[in-house]
Amino acid sequence: MTDEERFEELLESDQSDPEIQYQLGLCYLRGLGVAQDGAQAEAWLRRAADQGHPMACLVLAKRRLDQKLYEEAIPLLRNAADCSLTEAMELLAVSYGTGRGVEQDPKEAELWFRRPRGR
Repeated sequence: MTDEERFEELLESDQSDPEIQYQLGLCYLRGLGVAQDGAQAEAWLRRAADQGHPMACLVLAKRRLDQKLYEEAIPLLRNAADCSLTEAMELLAVSYGTGRGVEQDPKEAELWFRRPRGR
């Protein structure tokens, strides 16, 4: 199946499904089967994240961190971390350690850093 066929298949799927929304967002983000479009990617990823899709939350959080919109990234990271995504936990640890988006709290940073490792 080509990227274009995959994209068309997603468009014909149940667009209220957060996994479909996430996959459509990735297609627009990466230009898979469709022209790359950051605004469309954000819209589809946001729909999925609003329904609690952990990977959509993580992708949006990383985009917010890249944009230095730290306060917007934190709730997205928390959602993804609460779903046991290790990368989100590590990014939360860094946020607490540096005070970006949250009040700096070395103890909280250590808790998030240790959490994925079960320590």
